[in-house]
Amino acid sequence: MEQLDFSKILEKIGPDKDLTKLNEEELLFYDMVRAIQSRSADDEKQIIQQVLKQFKNQQFIVKTNENRINMKSTNKIWIGIAAGVAILVVAYFFLSKPSASTDELFSANFKPSKEFVAKSKDKAMSYGMASTGTESRDSFLKALALYESNEYDQAMKILGPYVESYPTDNEARFHLSMCQIYREKYAPALVNLSKLNEVSKDLDPNLAEEIKYDLALCYLKMNDGKKQAKILFEQLVSMDGKHAKTAKGILEMMK
Repeated sequence: MEQLDFSKILEKIGPDKDLTKLNEEELLFYDMVRAIQSRSADDEKQIIQQVLKQFKNQQFIVKTNENRINMKSTNKIWIGIAAGVAILVVAYFFLSKPSASTDELFSANFKPSKEFVAKSKDKAMSYGMASTGTESRDSFLKALALYESNEYDQAMKILGPYVESYPTDNEARFHLSMCQIYREKYAPALVNLSKLNEVSKDLDPNLAEEIKYDLALCYLKMNDGKKQAKILFEQLVSMDGKHAKTAKGILEMMK
């Protein structure tokens, strides 16, 4: 069996995290790495013990009285062995190497939720947009549609001027920053996310947490941003929201 390489898997799925590009074995390996990354070292050890116990209990390979090996299911054996090998390789890598480069941490953890796009669309279509006309609303909706279609350059062409015209539209600025990150324009994305983080108390709590998380990841792409990234990840852990466990895992890897 060919040894799996997590860095190659990240390259394969690209910044859009298109998991459909992975085969079953690669997807299994990717999910296990992500699960382990989001937990502390003690949690990782427990996961490994649970997985090994599970494989033992399921008895994918059973010895007979004649010391021969019976296979209950060829597919189950193959998947079980692949999972066992993968979990041990992952465990060895992360437990024996308690640190990772900032680029690796960014690539493994940047995956913005599209739920905020849907919420912005519903808000714009249901209630209109404060201080904007119908033409501006339609332009904003078009940009969101382009974003959902992964046409980030085209979406930025609309969102950039829109944010300049309506600088207090925080949701539009957030979507612009996500497009910028996808297109590896980290410096302008950091500027936009920093502005949003400054007014986080005025935002929906879920959006505010997402902004802080993405800002922390963005700092990982800056030459001198590691210290600030740590501060933001520590704040996320203290907030105990949906990104708390991931932030804790990243901090463990940054030691």
